[in-house]
Amino acid sequence: LHATCYARGIKDPAARHVWHFTSTDDGRTWQRGSLIGSNHNETSIFHLSGRKWLAAARTNPKYRMELFRSENDGASWQGAEPVTETRELNAHILRLRDGRILLSYGKRLEGQSGVLAKFSRDEGKTWSAPIRIMNSIAMDCGYPSSVQRPDGKIVTAYYSQSVENHQRYHMGVAIWNAPEMVR
Repeated sequence: LHATCYARGIKDPAARHVWHFTSTDDGRTWQRGSLIGSNHNETSIFHLSGRKWLAAARTNPKYRMELFRSENDGASWQGAEPVTETRELNAHILRLRDGRILLSYGKRLEGQSGVLAKFSRDEGKTWSAPIRIMNSIAMDCGYPSSVQRPDGKIVTAYYSQSVENHQRYHMGVAIWNAPEMVR
């Protein structure tokens, strides 16, 4: 099993570090592995294949997602390549049945808030332009999680501080089709 955990720095409480943890006994015990990123926190990891992994980590203080890669089952990580713009954060990674990788994330900008998605056909090296999955009237929104149904539609769950029908926290679901893959 693989997981991430972030913690504040001991010498610098404003700093946050994301660590990769593994368990070889079904989660009964965990071993701290390598540092994924300094000055990062909420991180989504994804197993590409074999010993290859991606990690999308939220930065501090730029508040965007940066992509890290591991080619050795998480023993070390390279990258810190921006994968979203400022105030686009808290991502989820999913492989679609057609082989593309889906990155869904929240956008927290006044008048532009909602959930967006990008696609990669080359294992996360390059990404499509973003598409909008949903709009939010509140800036506090996001933390999406997506799955693909047998019929190919994608179901993305998210939260929003308020929606058009009520002014309180809301857990929503969008059911949508990924754009066709251009060859």
